[in-house]
Amino acid sequence: MRTGNRYGGNDNKEGVMESRSMNVFFRIILKMGIAIICMSCFCAPVYYFTDSYYLPKFYLFVIGASFFLISLFLIEPKEGIVECLSDYLSQIYIIFIIMAECECAYIMTKILIYGRSLIGEFGTFDNPAGLALTLSIAISMIITLLFKTNKWRIKFLLYVGSIPVVSILLITNSRTGLICLALNVIILFWFLIHRFLNYRTFCKVFFLLIAAVLFLSVVSYVTSIKSDSTIGRRFILEQSFSMIEKHPIVGYGSNGFQSEYMLQQAKFFRENPNSIYENNADEVRYPMNEFVYIWINYGIGGLLLLVSVFLFPLILFLCKKGIMIQKSLFLLIPVLLFSFFSYPFHYQSSWLVLLLVYSPIILLISKKISISFNSRICSVFLVEILFILYLSVDIYHEYQWGMAEKLSFRGYHQEALSKYGSLHEYFHGNRFFLYSYAMAAFMSGDMQTAHRVISECGQYWNGYARELLSGDICLYMNEYEEASGHFNEAHFMCPVRFAPLEGLYKVYDLTDNDFKKDSIAKLIATKYVKVESNDVERIKETCK
Repeated sequence: MRTGNRYGGNDNKEGVMESRSMNVFFRIILKMGIAIICMSCFCAPVYYFTDSYYLPKFYLFVIGASFFLISLFLIEPKEGIVECLSDYLSQIYIIFIIMAECECAYIMTKILIYGRSLIGEFGTFDNPAGLALTLSIAISMIITLLFKTNKWRIKFLLYVGSIPVVSILLITNSRTGLICLALNVIILFWFLIHRFLNYRTFCKVFFLLIAAVLFLSVVSYVTSIKSDSTIGRRFILEQSFSMIEKHPIVGYGSNGFQSEYMLQQAKFFRENPNSIYENNADEVRYPMNEFVYIWINYGIGGLLLLVSVFLFPLILFLCKKGIMIQKSLFLLIPVLLFSFFSYPFHYQSSWLVLLLVYSPIILLISKKISISFNSRICSVFLVEILFILYLSVDIYHEYQWGMAEKLSFRGYHQEALSKYGSLHEYFHGNRFFLYSYAMAAFMSGDMQTAHRVISECGQYWNGYARELLSGDICLYMNEYEEASGHFNEAHFMCPVRFAPLEGLYKVYDLTDNDFKKDSIAKLIATKYVKVESNDVERIKETCK
């Protein structure tokens, strides 16, 4: 017995020590993943890529998320899964809030040096809506931590930390951000009343009435400001639902909105000249509603899947099945609100929320699967190697595309076209790459290549910019009838724009069609100018 205990005991000790050291290693990797994820949401633009705002954030996020999920999959928590995740969620909240404070400090510094932006502050994001969404999530995290803690020092720090976040949110000029802020304030005050005035029903009813009035006032205010934008959004939704009526079940495919929407808009203005929407219509690449966008692309199945993404955690919470889900459920509110008025899944902060909500579910399922630790290590190692290889290849090609675009802008056309040609196979279905390639070929004077590539682009995207470039290419190739068709389509897509009319003027001038040329000249002279610019003045001066 002694001999067995001695040898068996040593083996057990070595196994325990090895398990502990592996756990420590994976906890370090997990914390690295947490830090990278939070950094990715606020990453500054990197101008080596064509999409300098989105791609750096995307790459950092997928790296951090892979570290986070893999480490959770491999860690064997001593204190239990719920306690382990609770600790890590709090860490993510704190790091994310600190990063939000840094973003606010950066924007405040920028305002002090350069002054305020007219369109609203956007910081390290490509759009004020992205900043507003991320700050709204940060405010929701602050309120969640206020619910959890009973320490007054921490509460004081959280209240003080919320001041710059709320201040910057207000100057983003985001209407959805304002609605989110009002809702967060109502939830915070309801929590305070529930805690301190738990048995006073009158106070609760009075607060609910005040909250309803406040919320309706904010909604009324945000719908009254930026009236042109509100009218434009209503028009986009009307045309989007017209598209849905034609294919409600199966949708139009993964690029359905990009390939079909502007054609629908052109059809509307062709059939409804002098419409009230004419001066508000512009190039549209997104319907400003996540549910509509998914429905158009993937049909009713895609819509139901997106709805279930929001409903499933709520159902688990109401059924008291998701102990950990309730800690992150509150964060879904900003994502849900922005899904009705914007495109939140373009930003990594929304994916972070989904990761926080669904990681407990994924982890609990994975722990129930009986796989040995060594098998887990091997499978994770293989997946990580393949993932790193794929990501490296994608980063390399995106970088090369950015270099090709820079070469074209600097006038090194042959070198640029050579790079574009070598990248064409990798990016063959990417509408942005194909448009960029066609533009580079057009700038170099290679009209045959430009025409071939812009025609290929039409399989994935039919938009105002593509029609305008197609018209210019055909004009230089002396294909006047085809050029006229493209310029006409561009004109009906965006009736408020002057460039398509200039293209038609050139076509009629080169074909000696004086009657139509004079008609276009009169239309240009009397046309409503939405935004004064040097280009508009040049076109009015040229087309007389």
